[in-house]
Amino acid sequence: MKRNNIEFNNFNSNLISSKLVDQVYNALEFIQDLEEIDVPFELTITFLNDKAIQNLNREYRNINKVTDVLSFPVFENKNTIKSFDNSYPILLGDIFLNVNQATKQAQEIGNTLEEELLYLTIHSILHLLGYDHLNEANKKEMRTIEKKIFKRSKKLENRE
Repeated sequence: MKRNNIEFNNFNSNLISSKLVDQVYNALEFIQDLEEIDVPFELTITFLNDKAIQNLNREYRNINKVTDVLSFPVFENKNTIKSFDNSYPILLGDIFLNVNQATKQAQEIGNTLEEELLYLTIHSILHLLGYDHLNEANKKEMRTIEKKIFKRSKKLENRE
């Protein structure tokens, strides 16, 4: 078992469930196994509202729009991460999730809020590892991995 550490910050009125926390840890470990990364991670996940994430988006990306998630990686890609000694966790980066937007998206596609937050977290962790969706081929690859990890996380949940 990896010694991952995730700090959850809740600056929104919604509560973070223990079920979601468990699913995120499971997803992170599955991603590490899939990517063959033995290094334990530290990362932060902060839950925000529309206004707060729009401010971050404007400040760091010069885009004055609401978005569902922002990811700020420490490293450029997973190859750099793989080069670290696995004795100590490395800081992978920061994730900011917009609970308002996640709620809207969940309703549109028929997910629960927890499912949508899990999916967005998986998406963001992949960004922290260097994945992107700037072109159609990269988008297809990233979506395939996201869905695989999401389904696996849901199967783990059903075993409990």
